[in-house]
Amino acid sequence: MSAPERRREHSELEAELRRLDTANGVLSDMLFAAADMSEAKGYRGDDFESSKRQRAAAMSAEVHAEKSAVWDRLLDYRHSPEVATKIRAKVAADRADREQRSRGVGRSR
Repeated sequence: MSAPERRREHSELEAELRRLDTANGVLSDMLFAAADMSEAKGYRGDDFESSKRQRAAAMSAEVHAEKSAVWDRLLDYRHSPEVATKIRAKVAADRADREQRSRGVGRSR
């Protein structure tokens, strides 16, 4: 890949990451607004708000997956190959640690 192509792809990835950050912020706002409205209604007759929360949560998971993929690709542009590899290994180790800890959580009763 030529230098201009590399710079163009880097710029496109940075723009995509910003777009996904914005989408994530909008979805978070929707989720919290629906939760606030449900609370204001005393959690009765809040089917519409509940469906909004479910839809926003599902879309948020999709956006998170896309954002993670873009972030992973950006590592190669922001860092040397060695540093990018170390960051990926650290992220994988942290994820495995969180999963291991969450498996140990049992019911409190």
